[in-house]
Amino acid sequence: PQPGVFRQFVPESLAKIRRRQEELSFLGQALGAHHASAFPNSATPLAAAEAGNATAGLGPQQQHQQHPHQPGSSEERRPNAKLEAGMKLPPSMSDIFPVKKLSGIPLEDIDEFYADKMTFVVIAKDKTIFRFSATNALFVLSPFNPVRRGAIFVLTHPAFSLLVLLAIICNCVFMARNSSSEIVEYTFTAIYTTEATIKAVSRGLILSEFTYLRDAWNWLDFIVIGLAYLMFFIPTLGNLSALRSLRVLRALKTVTTVPGLKTIVGALMEAVKRLRDVGILTIFVLSIFALIGLQMYKGTLLQKCVLEFNFTAALEARGYNESVMDAGTLEQIKEQELDLHGNNRSNWHPDMLICSYSSLGQPCPQGYQCFTTDEANPNFGYTKFDNFGWAMLCAFRLMTQDYWENLYQIVIRANGTPHFFFFVLVIMLGSFFLMNVILAIVAMAYDEVRMQDILDEEAEVAARKEEDERREAEADAEAEAAAEPMLQSPTSLSLGNLQEAGAASSCSHCAPQEAVFPFVDDSNAQTPDAAATAAALMSPMRTPLARRAAEKLLKYDIICNAPSTEKEKVYDDRDNVITADDKNADCDKCRCHHADSMPEDIEAVAVAAAHEDAPKEKKFQYWKRVMLEKLCYSWECCYCWKVVEKYVNLFILDPFVELFITICILVNTLFMALDVPANSQSFKEFLSHANLFFTATFAIEAFSKLIGMRPAVYFLDGWNIFDFSIVLLSLVELPLQNVQGLSILRAFRLLRVFKLAKSWQTMNLLFAIIARTMGALGNLVFVLGIVIFIFAVVGMQLFGESYNAYKNVTLYPEYNGYYPRWNFVDFTHSFMIVFRVLCGEWIESMWDCMRLNGFVCVPFFLLTQVIAGLVVLSLFLALLLSSFGSESLQRREEEEEEVNKLQQAIDRINRFIVWSKLKLKSLGSRLFGGLKRRLWARPVPDSDLFEEENGVDGEEGKADNGKGHRGCMGGSNPELSLGSGQSPLTRHGALVIENFGLSGVNHLLLGERSQPATDDPKAAVQITPPPPPEIPDFYKEPEVTEVEVLYWDTPEDCLPAKLAKLFAPCAARLCDSTAFGRFWWGLRCRAYRLVEHRYFETFIIALIAISSLTLTLEDVNLPRRPKLKLTLEYMDKCFTIIFAFEMLVKWFAFGMKKYFSDAWCWLDFVIVNVAVISLVLNSLGGEAGQSMGAFKAMRTLRALRPLRAVSRWEGMRVVVNALIQAIPSIFNVLLVCLVFWLIFSIMGVQLFGGQFFKCISKETGERLLPEVVPDVESCERMRQAFDNVSWVNSRINFDNVLNGYLALFQISTYKGWTLVIADAVDTTGVGKQPARDANTPMYFFFVLFIIFGSFFTLNLFIGVIIDNFNMQKKRAGGSLEMFMTDDQKKYYKAMKKMSSVSPQKPIPKPKLKISKFFFVITSNQKFDIVIMSFIMLNTVVMCVEHHNQSASFSNAVNQVNRFFIVLFTGEAVFKLLAQRWHYFKFAWNVFDFIIVVLSVLTWAMEDIMYVLPVPPTMIRVVRVFRVGRVLRLVKSARGIRTLLFSLFVSLPALFNIGILLLMVMFIYSIVGLSFFSHVRHHNGIDQIFNFETFPSAMIVLFQMSTSAGWDGVLDGLMNEEPPMCNPNKKPHSDCGNYAIAVVFLISYLVISFLVIINMYIAVILENFSQATEDVQEGLTQEDFDLFYEKWEKYDLKARGFIQLRDVYILLDELDPPLQIPAPNKIKLASLCVPICEGDTVYCVDLLDALTKNFLGTGDEAEEALSEMRPAGKAKSERVVITNTAELQRQVAAARVILRYWRHWRREKIEIEEKD
Repeated sequence: PQPGVFRQFVPESLAKIRRRQEELSFLGQALGAHHASAFPNSATPLAAAEAGNATAGLGPQQQHQQHPHQPGSSEERRPNAKLEAGMKLPPSMSDIFPVKKLSGIPLEDIDEFYADKMTFVVIAKDKTIFRFSATNALFVLSPFNPVRRGAIFVLTHPAFSLLVLLAIICNCVFMARNSSSEIVEYTFTAIYTTEATIKAVSRGLILSEFTYLRDAWNWLDFIVIGLAYLMFFIPTLGNLSALRSLRVLRALKTVTTVPGLKTIVGALMEAVKRLRDVGILTIFVLSIFALIGLQMYKGTLLQKCVLEFNFTAALEARGYNESVMDAGTLEQIKEQELDLHGNNRSNWHPDMLICSYSSLGQPCPQGYQCFTTDEANPNFGYTKFDNFGWAMLCAFRLMTQDYWENLYQIVIRANGTPHFFFFVLVIMLGSFFLMNVILAIVAMAYDEVRMQDILDEEAEVAARKEEDERREAEADAEAEAAAEPMLQSPTSLSLGNLQEAGAASSCSHCAPQEAVFPFVDDSNAQTPDAAATAAALMSPMRTPLARRAAEKLLKYDIICNAPSTEKEKVYDDRDNVITADDKNADCDKCRCHHADSMPEDIEAVAVAAAHEDAPKEKKFQYWKRVMLEKLCYSWECCYCWKVVEKYVNLFILDPFVELFITICILVNTLFMALDVPANSQSFKEFLSHANLFFTATFAIEAFSKLIGMRPAVYFLDGWNIFDFSIVLLSLVELPLQNVQGLSILRAFRLLRVFKLAKSWQTMNLLFAIIARTMGALGNLVFVLGIVIFIFAVVGMQLFGESYNAYKNVTLYPEYNGYYPRWNFVDFTHSFMIVFRVLCGEWIESMWDCMRLNGFVCVPFFLLTQVIAGLVVLSLFLALLLSSFGSESLQRREEEEEEVNKLQQAIDRINRFIVWSKLKLKSLGSRLFGGLKRRLWARPVPDSDLFEEENGVDGEEGKADNGKGHRGCMGGSNPELSLGSGQSPLTRHGALVIENFGLSGVNHLLLGERSQPATDDPKAAVQITPPPPPEIPDFYKEPEVTEVEVLYWDTPEDCLPAKLAKLFAPCAARLCDSTAFGRFWWGLRCRAYRLVEHRYFETFIIALIAISSLTLTLEDVNLPRRPKLKLTLEYMDKCFTIIFAFEMLVKWFAFGMKKYFSDAWCWLDFVIVNVAVISLVLNSLGGEAGQSMGAFKAMRTLRALRPLRAVSRWEGMRVVVNALIQAIPSIFNVLLVCLVFWLIFSIMGVQLFGGQFFKCISKETGERLLPEVVPDVESCERMRQAFDNVSWVNSRINFDNVLNGYLALFQISTYKGWTLVIADAVDTTGVGKQPARDANTPMYFFFVLFIIFGSFFTLNLFIGVIIDNFNMQKKRAGGSLEMFMTDDQKKYYKAMKKMSSVSPQKPIPKPKLKISKFFFVITSNQKFDIVIMSFIMLNTVVMCVEHHNQSASFSNAVNQVNRFFIVLFTGEAVFKLLAQRWHYFKFAWNVFDFIIVVLSVLTWAMEDIMYVLPVPPTMIRVVRVFRVGRVLRLVKSARGIRTLLFSLFVSLPALFNIGILLLMVMFIYSIVGLSFFSHVRHHNGIDQIFNFETFPSAMIVLFQMSTSAGWDGVLDGLMNEEPPMCNPNKKPHSDCGNYAIAVVFLISYLVISFLVIINMYIAVILENFSQATEDVQEGLTQEDFDLFYEKWEKYDLKARGFIQLRDVYILLDELDPPLQIPAPNKIKLASLCVPICEGDTVYCVDLLDALTKNFLGTGDEAEEALSEMRPAGKAKSERVVITNTAELQRQVAAARVILRYWRHWRREKIEIEEKD
């Protein structure tokens, strides 16, 4: 664009626009008249013709890509996206825009699109484009009116938007302080009114485009201002000022210019748009679960334990005489009295126990009975299924998994343990699937927006580069033109040139006068960095002199400043080699007078270049570079210094020093972890000295590196900057150690732990990911901050006042005159309550709010949960996953090549150990040489030390029948067939073959036959010397890839190679010369065949299953069942003997080496040995029998037996292999998490150590006020005086690092965390009584930890697992698809889908008239839609049912339900009559039929159905699933179908993961039964939820698999001391065990919650993205199914062929994208579809052609993938005669012939007539 593109907007410009509009209008009318006359039957034939020409030969997908937005076919003009309002000027225009002259002034529109539109643009000083309407604003102000122009100037000034944003922020600050007065309100309203007026005056109001109210953001402002004025004039409206905080959202609009924020906000907006489909599906699924809950649980949660009702006593109290009353009256009175008794709160159990009428639920204690009350549902009456609304809220609560354990427990208590399965269904299908689909959608939206931003950025860079190149070319041309006369003039040799020559000669050895690097003169040299530097230096210099000066400076810099790490050779133009060392030596000498001898012109030019370049380079980066260069020069002028530097470098970079520093870091971390408040004074002093030592060590290391590496190199590495900062902070902290309040500086010392990342690859990788995510994360935290801020302010304004009611002790005695912990009273607490919702906990805070404000709280909390919790947090995870996806694999490959200093140090130590062994061995061989020669056939070479059985393992892994083993083929006569193609024998011990002759070996191997197996002498066994042993790489850690099940067909050697060497000669002679040897070998072969037999394996698996089931019976009730106990003991003995026998047989068959090299066999070995030992000790009895407590604990290992079954089950093996492959990464992430958490744990110990103690009342258990008991001494005095208080510590505390870890784990899982935070914010000091909210700044510590320790580190688990999934996918499916183009891949996928479907026979029409009538009705789509609408009506009727409904309402509902039963029965009968036996071929029909039969049965047997555990209405609920059928009829439901499709695709994998979770739960429940079956009931352990029986243990473990309620269970299992338990209770103590409980629960949570559940998430994300990809590519399985549905109409016998004439109709009837609308003969001809005998077309050929047509795939893709096409009919059935193209040619040719024939015929007739 030329400078003339910016023209001021003047009246002539307006006239020009009007003239253009008139011209266009006239042209349009003329064209319309022409079309009407030329083509009377066509709407727009010209357009159609153009479109036909434009899109001929393109597939629909390509046409769609070409014109994605066109509704018709002609290409529409579109506005330039780069010149939209709000965008910055593109680089090409930006550089030529005269800011001072034209900014803020109306200009003619710069976008061609708006040339004929009434618009003009204004470009602000910051080059932002503003577009305005050129019509009159507010009907009176023309674009040239000075008032409007002034308003435009103000509006477009950058300061205006900044001032408005500042006003909004100030307003928000006032609202956050909650102290706004009327003056403040008036002031801000005036500011906003002024802003709105300026906008309205400059833009106009609403009538035309680009006016004030055409922008959604302005609507927000307008509503807020309107509400403010309404409040001033009508004060009764209340406080609506809270809505003003929504204006903070405008900050998002303003910051969309920041690139990173633009991505985040864009992703958020995109995600919210896309959540429509998920929203519909979620509401649908939740409705189903709510309906089930409503039908099953309405009224059940009102069941409470009330005092037993004594009817006689009640009658006496009323003065009734029982004897004179009839039975009816008595019954009536009894009901009334019982109702009064039950609903009287004084008769309820003090704990308001929920009870069950079923024996499987919660029984009432003695003296109480179960009764259904009329009121008081749990949780203030807000948890109930009594009507559809409450049931929906409960279902949503289950979906978000907030405090769901409470709902789970009360439902199971009230209804019985079988209802556990309802929750399994809701959590597994509802919660995990829906929540993770939301996550998947947000992740995909983020990825797409990010990719778009990257593309935009690249386009902008390319445009700028192009512009720069163009300008450079122009400048070069100008410079050359200017230089020509100068070069011809003799005066061109100035003083500057002579100086330059002199400077060059004085340092000629450093930089010759000719170019040192080829790139200075040679444009083709490939030296990118240097070239860039050259370009940067030379581009501003327009004269040859300046350019030469720059070249000279460049030579100095490039040779003399190359980093010391790049010790490479440099060549000059004359091919002289200048090595790095020479270069350094030379440059050092000349650098000292570099500054003096540098010519002034060079210096001036360099400074000018740098200053001109500085704007392009960031100022900070520029000055940093300059400083480093200055530092670099000043350190290198003295030769002595160079020597010191060299030796320091040699020392400090030595691997052993690195190892020492790493050990120091670890020890320092350990010492910091030991620094707890309870330490003695002497230990504190020791730790202080240790800190001084470590500080000194790290300081010496940092300064030595600074000297050795030079600052220029040292500060290039980020880790070194990090080290240096920590050293400086540590030195600053030393003198301030005793200053109160600065102890937090010690936290910086903790950061030293991160130095481990330098040598720990995984930590380094994760840090790289975290660092890469930091920028985007900062932006996200900013957005999150705005969202939290808005909700916090709105909450505070809406609900803050009402919370004062909680101070009323009469109404709310439980709060003791305080507010609830989580409230909206001030901004801090409002912020925390919204942050808590963000963490997924919304329900409890909502109850507190609802108690005072009613249902207004529900939409507020649900909105906060959905927007903040689901969407923004999902974006958090999406960020992490995207950095994993892009970084991890590349980084892994790169970093494997780098040599690790720590590794080098360990290698040195290993080499020293190997060398020592060698020396010792050679010494031993010299000493005992003679003895050894007598014993051995030959000496063992030293190299055997390195053998490590490489050959053995390598060959055993590929064991064949003839390689390495003797065969077991011919019964007891073993033989081995050795063909010429087989490798020589190396097994049965290499020594055997080396020490014996050929005949001996043949005899040994082939039994009696010593002849070779074939006549060919070459095929005889040849003994070759063994290959030289390979030295293994000792230092690589073996990577566990997967548990492979290898099948062997011969036994292995009994012993490993090293042991075999000892016994080899004797064993060989024994086997060679005796019958015993052959018998032994035959026996081993038989044993091998036995253990490898599948029946043997099946038998063992069956025994494992039975023995596992017997373990479930060993519960707390076993002592009361002596017969069962005896049976189990005998069975245990039998199993022990059988498993011991199996182990011995396997030893014998496999050999010790193979047996003990398998992990599963090791597991067997341990289990069997434990069982045998416990059996022996039991049989001994007495003292030995009593001392088997340890073995009792070890017997729990038997619970691991089910794991053996895994290796035989295909689906499970895949899941377990995926898990095993992920274990190293998961373990690494776990370690990184622990290191990360260690910092927070140590900080927690420093902040809260010893401060969680409090003085509590023994009677009430409540904490006393600090005014009463200020500290520990007061509490002790009160305890000694009255014995009614005690000074106790919280169970979860920060008294040491391990306790800190446990507290942090509770916080990161959001379970029990509110109590920990409450303790922390109440702390007042060590030994002081805590006071309510005395330390509120500590909230910040926990917010920080949750962001970094929970959101971040726990999400790393998901990242690692998904990363592992992707790697596996690449490994599995990558090989085939790796070499395909994109077109080929799409075609290949379509082929795979096509091959999975084929035409089915349609149901034949019946011959009976009545059947035919019903057939026509039921086959019509409208019939299906009518039935669906009745199903929806039935659902609505079920939704209106509720608890305590009136008798008339119940009767009406029953009648309606009966009507529906009749209706659906009628539907089933119609279909049966129409379809006959074909009815049962369809799954949906069978489903319908079962429901109808069950519905009719329940109606018939209503009286007896009430005794069933499941209400009969449940059957009707199931019918709702039929709605799934109607989805395919709804075209707009494609998104929902995608979601459902991804669910169905995921189901098999999810089933396998579910089984794995079940197995883990089984193992842990057995372990729980062993350790915790007798624990006293407390907190999370009670009558229903405990480890006393297997079912109750499984119920508890399922609850904890989502981490729900584990803190309560832990609390219940930690009771170790009286009075919480009795350790001396007989026969079993009822105490728990703190250590075992912590290990048991934490390990279970890590395995289930962090690993298995995250595998579930990974599968759903993977399948959803795959399903969406399929939909976006265009062809899905559903499209092929629909094709065949239409096909079946014409192919009644399902032969796969239809007539060609029917094909044209079929193509017109198909749905897009496969449809080719009529007329389609020419299009079909262009597709070349093969035509078979009888003018028929084969279905696969047609579908293939349509697929290629849609994808636009060329013939080359077809050729490349011809083998992959689905198999067609046999040759005999499918005979291709021609194709549609050939047929069309033949038809055309026939027409030509016919025309000529007719012409000839006509002429002939005419001639005949003339004659």
